[in-house]
Amino acid sequence: MRLLSPILAGLLVACTAPLPQDGAAQQARPMAPKQPKAAILRWQARAGEQGKVPHGAYYQAALAHRQRVEALPEAGTGPANWTLLGPGNIGGRVRAILVHPTNPSVIWVGSVGGGVWKSTNGGSSWTQLPDLPAVLAVTCMVLHPNDPDTIYAGTGEECFFNSLEGSSNSAVQQGAGVFKSTDGGTTWVQLPSTAGAAWNAVSRLAIDRNNPSILVASTLSGIWRSVDGGTTWSQRTTVKTLDVKIDPNDSTKYVAGRADGIAQYSIDGGVSWSNAPAFPNVTRVELAYAKSTPGMVYAATSVTGSTITLWRSTNGGQTYAVQSTGSIVSTLANYDSMVWVDPTNSNRVLVGGLDLYRSTNGGVSFAKISNWSSYPNSAHADQHILVEHPGYDGVNNATVFVGNDGGIQRAANILTVTQTSGWTNLANGLAITQLYGICIHPTSGVVLGGAQDNGTVRGVPANGLNGWTMPLGGDGSYCASDPTDPNTFYMQYYYLNLYRSSNAGAGSGTSIKSGINDPTPNFMAYILLDPNDPARLYACGAQLWRTTNAKASPVGWVSVKPALTCTNSLPGVPDPAHFDNNPPCNISTVAVAKGNSNIVWVGHNNGAIYKTTNALANPPTWTRVDDNAPGVPDRWVSRIVIDANDPNKVTVSVMGFAANNVWRTTNAGASWSPLSGSGAGALPPVPVSCIVQHRVIGSRYYAATDLGLYYTEDDGQNWSPAVGGPGIVSIDELVWRNDRTLVVGTHGRSIWTCDVDPASVTLVGTGCGLGGTPALAVAAPRIGAAQSYTLTGAASNAPVSLLLAGGPPNPTSFGTCTLQPALQGLFVLAFGSTNASGTLVANLPIPADPTLIGAVVTVQEFIAAAGGPLLQVGELSNGARLTFGF
Repeated sequence: MRLLSPILAGLLVACTAPLPQDGAAQQARPMAPKQPKAAILRWQARAGEQGKVPHGAYYQAALAHRQRVEALPEAGTGPANWTLLGPGNIGGRVRAILVHPTNPSVIWVGSVGGGVWKSTNGGSSWTQLPDLPAVLAVTCMVLHPNDPDTIYAGTGEECFFNSLEGSSNSAVQQGAGVFKSTDGGTTWVQLPSTAGAAWNAVSRLAIDRNNPSILVASTLSGIWRSVDGGTTWSQRTTVKTLDVKIDPNDSTKYVAGRADGIAQYSIDGGVSWSNAPAFPNVTRVELAYAKSTPGMVYAATSVTGSTITLWRSTNGGQTYAVQSTGSIVSTLANYDSMVWVDPTNSNRVLVGGLDLYRSTNGGVSFAKISNWSSYPNSAHADQHILVEHPGYDGVNNATVFVGNDGGIQRAANILTVTQTSGWTNLANGLAITQLYGICIHPTSGVVLGGAQDNGTVRGVPANGLNGWTMPLGGDGSYCASDPTDPNTFYMQYYYLNLYRSSNAGAGSGTSIKSGINDPTPNFMAYILLDPNDPARLYACGAQLWRTTNAKASPVGWVSVKPALTCTNSLPGVPDPAHFDNNPPCNISTVAVAKGNSNIVWVGHNNGAIYKTTNALANPPTWTRVDDNAPGVPDRWVSRIVIDANDPNKVTVSVMGFAANNVWRTTNAGASWSPLSGSGAGALPPVPVSCIVQHRVIGSRYYAATDLGLYYTEDDGQNWSPAVGGPGIVSIDELVWRNDRTLVVGTHGRSIWTCDVDPASVTLVGTGCGLGGTPALAVAAPRIGAAQSYTLTGAASNAPVSLLLAGGPPNPTSFGTCTLQPALQGLFVLAFGSTNASGTLVANLPIPADPTLIGAVVTVQEFIAAAGGPLLQVGELSNGARLTFGF
């Protein structure tokens, strides 16, 4: 909040004359090979110098954040007018689907970055359910069989990734056990019995249909069983387990699949478990009962980078015989694998890995029924779950729902669907896309975003939330828009595979990577256009690469900073494997000073920070500055901001689940100090992926954290959470469209915009008058516009003055009247006279001066009337708190 500025005082002097009264389906290029690696490496960057995430770090930080938001006053001063841009039709990773048993128009999906979403119209539209923090990966859900409003949700996705050898961190977002909702998913409560570290990742939940008090969970720590609806649990096994199922015909019988090639079974309701003979040379075991044939169980087994083999048991999972031979379904095993059996015909089996395959002979042979490269005319890639419609009968109703990396799709008839027909994409406003990088053109409003497993996505304002396309495939990465040319965009997929589009991002255009001889860039490599010259583009690898002719053909690249030489580890990291795939010496970010292209700073994965003041020289001279006292922590450097007016003032954000993830130097790196606030005004101890400076008010910054957007109005001394918009979700990128509009790229709830400086009015108090109550209505004070004041209910034909003072209301009582502006610094401005009806309408012009942005003023109108309640000389209207903005 900013108080009355000298310019505003000048405005008042200039306006002392009485004011006049006035009357009342996409076409994508072939996709690059797919990998789940991006999710793993994103986690690595966040783990901090200790190479791990403390147990409960996400959830406890989310709870503290939510309490902080709830304690904020209603009239906050932060960003407002949040708008979801999309994509709403691209989707994101879904591992859990529920369909209401008696009202199949009601569907819930659990996403791994965007929380739980609900549709009440069969997937035609979706609503984000607000309570369960989106920072928790929702991996599985089950409905109470007798009460569909009661839902259990398991969280934490680590079971489905191969953890990094030697590292105690999981590969993806940490969970917090099992949550329960009794109102259809609107609110959730963590089951206290699942708050321990053993519950960091829950892969499956199952509920006994005959006795719903019995629940069973497969987790990173083994199988757990509850007989009291989740109040307490007993651990039944101790080995990481990916799948658990209850026999639909006999609830005393269970099967479970592990991540080491072992299938297990229980014949006493999940109390004790036995191993079936081990499957050879596999890791993941996924299981499904054949409801129409008691005792029959199918097992899909796989190993990462290989194919799925199908097995069948006729004795409840105690032994299995192979059904399929040869290579069938490509899979990434722990990451993507599923098996489903038609509940009406045990010979109809579906298996899924990268794509979906159907068998009508018990798995002896298969036909491919989806093609991920044809999405959305087919199912998306990486199959995680398939559930049938509650009315499924295999004849008149053969509808199923599939969850994968593209959200949820429906096959109206799974028995006849083909690779490119019969599929319906249900990502209609399901805004759960996980973004890494975003860019926007300031005038056209065209947005690009690099998305986890969904390529580079493109939104055009006229096409709306569900009109997004995918001009480039693979795992999308950072992108850039030429601010001087709405047709030129730069996009990439992993490992710095860089493309230039000359048709506003409608197509990927031309590869411009040639000449970047960098064998080991980060999986998600940062790029930046020089703010002073849009033909100068930087690309971050092990070396820093630059071109000065980004729009030419061919593009010429030169290395302007050599690769560092360092061991493949960080101080404090227990094992070098923590950064094996993103070498610690790589450059993670780059910044160029506005107005001086010779000043360039770079940050590295291992926390090293370098600067040069002769970047345009050949070669530049680089100086390391992060070790200067007291030193920036050795954590992944996410962004560097060089002050727009003072190049010696530089702000740096870093990753890690620790305090002080924002740092500042005011002397070009000679010394450093934390800028994360303290006490009630501190940034939460979670990774900060990006930080940007307000384009007009230099003391205001915005931080993208794993809990949402935070901002400071006092140069980092105090930070506040932004209210509204995407809510509690990890934010990866912030970019400006203009001085007013901030674009926010989330990792799980798509892309949003907000007004950082909305003009606002809050009415305060009530008026006091001779007979009635004078009432004042005030238009929002927008710079460069005329602000209207409307007074009603006042004394007739009476002179009116505007009383105003800088700052929020500071009430002072005078008998039955209350003066709202502060007495100190009070201005009195002649404002005209009321008419015979006691009404006055007047305008106050506001200069188009950006330094007024954020100024706060309190106003009130005084009506001169003999014998009035204010000291027998007049009346008062109510007051109004004004915040100047756009």
